[in-house]
Amino acid sequence: MIRWLSGHGSPAPGDEGLGWTYRGESEMAAFARPLQDPLVETLLVEAIIRINEQVNTRAQALLAVNALRRTMSKPDRLAANRDTLDLLRDGARVELVPGPDATTVHFIAFEPGRQHLNDFTATNQYRVQGVKQCRDDTVLLVNDILDRVLSLVGKPVTAQDRTGLVWHTQGSGKSLTMVFAAYKLTRSATLDNPTVLIVVDRRDLKTQIADDFDACDFPGVRKAMGVEDLKGILRNPSGKPQRGTFVTTLQSFQRMADLRPLDDDNIITLVDECHRSQKGTTAESHAMTMRVKLPNAFRFGLTGTPIDRAMLNTHRDFGPVIGGEQERYLSYYGIKRAIKDGATLEVHYIRDKVPFVLDEKALNVGFEQMCAEMEVDDEEAKDLIQRQRSQWKELARHPDRVEIVVGKMLKHFLAYPDPSGFKAQLVGVDRLACARFKDALDAKLKERRLPVAWSDVIISEGQNDDADLSRFHYGKQKQDDLIDYFKLTPSQWEEWNRERYGELRETWRPPLKILIVCDRLLTGFDAPIEQVMYLDKPLRDHNLLQAVARTNRPLPAMSKRTGVVVDYFGVFTDLAKALNFDENVREEALIDWQALKATVPGEVARCMESFKGIRIADTRECLLAALRSIKDPDAAKVFEHNFKSLERLWEAVSPDPCLYAHRDTYRWLCSIYVAYRRRLRSEASRGTFGELSAKTRELIEQNTAFMDVALALPVFKIDKDYVAKLDELPSAADKAAALEAILTAELAEEDSSGFTYRQLGERLARLKAKKDALDKAAEERLKDLQDIADEAVKRVEEPEMLFLTRPGEYALFSILRAFSASQDTAYLADCAREMVAHLRDNQLLVPGWSRSKGGRMRVEQSLLAESWNPSYAALGFDPDDADPPFLMPAVNELVSTDASG
Repeated sequence: MIRWLSGHGSPAPGDEGLGWTYRGESEMAAFARPLQDPLVETLLVEAIIRINEQVNTRAQALLAVNALRRTMSKPDRLAANRDTLDLLRDGARVELVPGPDATTVHFIAFEPGRQHLNDFTATNQYRVQGVKQCRDDTVLLVNDILDRVLSLVGKPVTAQDRTGLVWHTQGSGKSLTMVFAAYKLTRSATLDNPTVLIVVDRRDLKTQIADDFDACDFPGVRKAMGVEDLKGILRNPSGKPQRGTFVTTLQSFQRMADLRPLDDDNIITLVDECHRSQKGTTAESHAMTMRVKLPNAFRFGLTGTPIDRAMLNTHRDFGPVIGGEQERYLSYYGIKRAIKDGATLEVHYIRDKVPFVLDEKALNVGFEQMCAEMEVDDEEAKDLIQRQRSQWKELARHPDRVEIVVGKMLKHFLAYPDPSGFKAQLVGVDRLACARFKDALDAKLKERRLPVAWSDVIISEGQNDDADLSRFHYGKQKQDDLIDYFKLTPSQWEEWNRERYGELRETWRPPLKILIVCDRLLTGFDAPIEQVMYLDKPLRDHNLLQAVARTNRPLPAMSKRTGVVVDYFGVFTDLAKALNFDENVREEALIDWQALKATVPGEVARCMESFKGIRIADTRECLLAALRSIKDPDAAKVFEHNFKSLERLWEAVSPDPCLYAHRDTYRWLCSIYVAYRRRLRSEASRGTFGELSAKTRELIEQNTAFMDVALALPVFKIDKDYVAKLDELPSAADKAAALEAILTAELAEEDSSGFTYRQLGERLARLKAKKDALDKAAEERLKDLQDIADEAVKRVEEPEMLFLTRPGEYALFSILRAFSASQDTAYLADCAREMVAHLRDNQLLVPGWSRSKGGRMRVEQSLLAESWNPSYAALGFDPDDADPPFLMPAVNELVSTDASG
């Protein structure tokens, strides 16, 4: 970006980029500009004077700058951005001198012959260590769709040329891709208000995607409520379809014989889960009807699992032939990239096959045939197949085998996901298997005195179901309620029960931790709380990828590290056979559990790199040495990042024996993390210990030696007694490290963002920039830090000492002290009280005054006029200056004290 704007760093001689001026960190420091301020005021004032012949003085230029700042600071950020762009384009109307009409003052010279008068700055605001590739913005990922439409609309090309496959991995946000694609398409001036159809193949997906559009405040999206409604949208009296964005099911493209084909090519269809919805081959195929009735429409398919077979091929269905070759995809966002970006998690598999009671070879049915039976969509057809050829399914759900599967599943669940608060699905071969799983699981839960309500069954309802299955005929509403209850995290579950049953936990409804399914919820089900899928069903290719992706949703609040699939059926016995994809896709989609365990030593070693030369011991000296190693904020961030990564891994792998050799090192690292966080938060409680994940806390409680040292370390806030607490630390280096950490935390707090704290923060930043690798100047550094801390203490106590306790008084006092020629504290305090009293007497500081432009302008004008009062002469402000330096900072400080602003 810097090179593009200014040419800085370009290997090409004379490259000036777009003509911006690169200014380094030292050059920017000379302007004393806060990092969050996009304006370099000194340069902007000079540019305004150059660009505008009628602006002759700095004071006049500042009138325009202040108008720009007022617009930028509007509470409504969208309005602020829009109005700021208007000002930059059109200029600001200001009164340069009293009397005459307002004059337009321009900020930018757009005329080609005057652009040399501008002065745009490109700079690096922050130091960046290391390189991390950022995830492409979702808006950028959909540009390929827009580009293809714009390049072909109105041109005589084939229907296949107007297609494209968007292959974005499961869980990476395809719904948002459709939202942004529809947004860009409908706003394109070239397309002139197109018709955008979002096509799904299930009613629940129609509702889900419509909700996604609503959540993004996408205007005017409507759900087509069935066949006749869709025909009404397409059969508009004008002869063209209605314009706008519509969500419809593919099944609504039926009974369309009376609808003539629409030749309009200003129709764009975005087909969700296109790998499964476009494979109909009969005369009643809804996909075929859609293509016949919309012959010139653009057709884009979105999927995370394209089918690549001879007869069924998603790439061929949604890709043009370009240069004699079949296009594989228009846009690709793969599993590896999604994991790297944090959009999804890795999924690891564990082979734990439970064989049939009978020799499988005697069944005379192979894995492929089993999978083919599972892929039949129609429930009645599936039941017919089951009645005709059900031997292998009977063996799969044989009571003895069910007993083994459920026993293994419950043992793994209680040891791995459950202690960390995560949940699971148990997948059976059919609905009857689900019923048997439920009965067996209930019995085992009762044996352990655990609630049977921990699990429930979600299956489709059949008309001829017997009592064994009809007990799970819950109806749509109850199923939806169960699914929502399952999705609750432990903290959400507590909140849910408190709202309904109060604090008495004995009356609470038990959590729903395990969903038992066969077909439902294997696709399109988004529940980040689900970490494990216990798979006892033959699946392959896209169906397998869709199913295992239920576990790959991130849940940062619970440090979710990975998804896990435990295979009881033998699906992963031959991974290449189960996943007929490119080898790279296969390796990224599912990773052997052993590979995850193998990363443990490396993760531990990465954490220990922050503490080279320190020998692990359960002593205070060892802990203090470790904390000194991470006193630098950059070093602390590296350690914190590495530790949280290790913690997530530990939670995922524990209680596997591979962790045993690393348990003491991990405990020691936990104690450093807790001591570091307590010092940062200035808390002496055990609250930080509670931040650690469940299995980590359990490990520490088994041996608390390291943690006891961490919790015994003094922790303090910057108050009048801080020096006495600081003296408990042994050396100047330890005291300096502790004081720097707490000052960094306190001066960055949100409620400490006033003018005085910003001044102290800038002093601290300058001091931290003076690095001394050998720490020879520890005593001197400690003294400088104590000066800052003393000043912070003083400014906490000062409002009461000076009787500046009403809102706005001390804030205004701090500005006057910074800008006034007088250093008489008592006089400055009197001035601040009188100025605030003047504003209050004139009803200018009523609650909420800062939310309107007029309110802020009235305060600014009144404060300026009041400053001309002779009693303030000693402040040294120029009465002829229409915009004295103190004015805007004073108004901004008063804004921060407006309780309703």
